[in-house]
Parts: sequence; structure tokens; C-alpha cells
Amino acid sequence: MRVHYGAGRFDVAATNAPVLYSMTLRYDEATTTPVHTYDAAQRMLNLGVQGESRRFSGYTNDQTKGELRLSLSRTVPMDLELELGATKATMDLGGLNLLGVRLGSGASEAVLDFSAPNRAHMRSLDIDVGAASFEARNLGNTNAASVRVQGGVGSVELDFSGQWSQDMNVDVELTLGKVTLHVPRDVGVRLEVQKVFASFEQQGLQKRGDAYFSDNWDRAKYHLHLRAQTTFGGIELDRVED
Repeated sequence: MRVHYGAGRFDVAATNAPVLYSMTLRYDEATTTPVHTYDAAQRMLNLGVQGESRRFSGYTNDQTKGELRLSLSRTVPMDLELELGATKATMDLGGLNLLGVRLGSGASEAVLDFSAPNRAHMRSLDIDVGAASFEARNLGNTNAASVRVQGGVGSVELDFSGQWSQDMNVDVELTLGKVTLHVPRDVGVRLEVQKVFASFEQQGLQKRGDAYFSDNWDRAKYHLHLRAQTTFGGIELDRVED
């Protein structure tokens, strides 16, 4: 499933209804056209809008603000691709059956949540944000072995709470801004840091060779392998109770 939405309010959540999806749109019909097409040969569903203009920014007032609300089936296995522009997005992907997720977001304010465990093994979670404020919650519920987050300018906050089922490899790269990492205390952490003109708060990690390790690394059931890079900004690791 591929969803494209350029400007306005964007919300995604799971549904128990016997449908693949349901979509509710509010849009300016003079400048935008709804998209809902299915390619049976490629098994690809395309949703969203096309033809958005700068005049319809989605942030003018309540009468002209665009909105897309999307509900997805909990039972159908899918790869999900979200392409967002100047949006205010709330995406709760908890309890879905996701094989892979790719999120691209421009100048936006976005919250991604996995409020319940993912029902499938996720190959990868790939996030690319521009000049944005981005927050991801309950990443322990993704059931993903690999997570990649790349950001331009802004703040990125990643919370790894949730129901862990395997070790996780995470790459985070932010050009300008702050990266905040919240990791449960019972998860072992190995952190490699690359920073230029940036600060790093270690939060009790001990350095071994070219990486920092948590004191429970050798005895933890699950491990988080982190590689974090920022040029101007800071990296903060916070150990939390899950």
C-alpha cells in the first residue's frame, strides 16, 4: 500500500472492520483529486490525493484545511509506504500486520506510534524526515530487526518501549538538531557515536573500544545496536522503565 498526502492533517490507525482500508478525505476539489487505485498485477494499492498546490497549504484556517483519515485492516499482511509533505501527522500502526514500513516526511510535525505489537515479522522500518519535528513511540512493538532514521533539520525522538521479540539494529543520522533515545532499562545497549560540533550525554554507558555499552549488555535478553550520527546538535540517551 502506497499513500501520498502533501498538505494538511493526516491520521492513520488500525480497524477491526472487515475491509482492507477505509479513507475519509477533506480537500479542495478545485486544486486536488482523490486517488484510490489498485494494480492487480503488481498487487499495489495507491491512496491519497494529487495535484496539490501551494495555495492549498493545509494550514490556513478550519474551513480550508485538508484532512486525510485512514483506517487499515489488522489482518491483511502488507508493505506500507507513506509519502507526506507539509502535514501534521498522527500515525498509530499498532496491531497491524506489517511486513515493511517506509515513511517519507517533509516539513511536518509527525508522531509515529506502535501502540500494540506488530502481528508480523517486519523486515525493516525506514524513516526519512526533512525539516521536521518527529517522534516515534513504542518501537519495541515493531517486531523489526532493522530500523533506519534519517533527518535533515529539527528534532528526532525515538522511544523503544514495548514488547521486544528480538534484537534490533538502529541507524540514526541527523544533520542539524537533537536526537533523543529512550531505551528500557532491561534492554542491553551498544552505541556507536559519530558527531561533529555536537554533544553526547552518555547516561552511564561505559566505553569499550570504539563503542559505548550499558552495564547489563552481557546479561540482557534483548540487545539494541545503535549507530547515531549528527553534525550540529546533540545525542541524548535516556534509560527508562518499560
